[in-house]
Amino acid sequence: MAPNLTQLKQIKALLQELLEKMGVTADIATHVGEEHIFVDMSNVTPDPKVIIGQNGDTLLALQLVLSLIAGKKAGLESKLVLDVDAYRAKREQSLVALAKRLAAQVEETGQKVILDPLRPFERRIVHMTLQKEFPHLHTESIGEEPFRRIVITKQKPE
Repeated sequence: MAPNLTQLKQIKALLQELLEKMGVTADIATHVGEEHIFVDMSNVTPDPKVIIGQNGDTLLALQLVLSLIAGKKAGLESKLVLDVDAYRAKREQSLVALAKRLAAQVEETGQKVILDPLRPFERRIVHMTLQKEFPHLHTESIGEEPFRRIVITKQKPE
């Protein structure tokens, strides 16, 4: 069921309250996608890094907390996606660039490359990028969460 205007206002108010407790102010905008509610923060003071955290850890934690509270207080059933100053798009661009650079390295040296651990949605970006642009290379995820990594190798002969 799609969220109503009252629920969107409640989400904004809940996020504003959480940010206030963190000593942060931000402009908040919401928009509804097909499967998600997107909550975008901009003009964050004192610094967007406070909300993003290392590798987006704080942003994801805040997203989880807000989702749980909004589910209970606003009866929200849709998944929330938080973003700050287009951090998610920038992160995706950096992952795509990393994937391409490492794929070129594998092509040049023939040596496999093992990436640092990534979250599932980040691994998906890498897998999809290489599948599309380097179909002759092979990628696979190894290990257990939260230390799951991607290995890039030359395609195995069949």
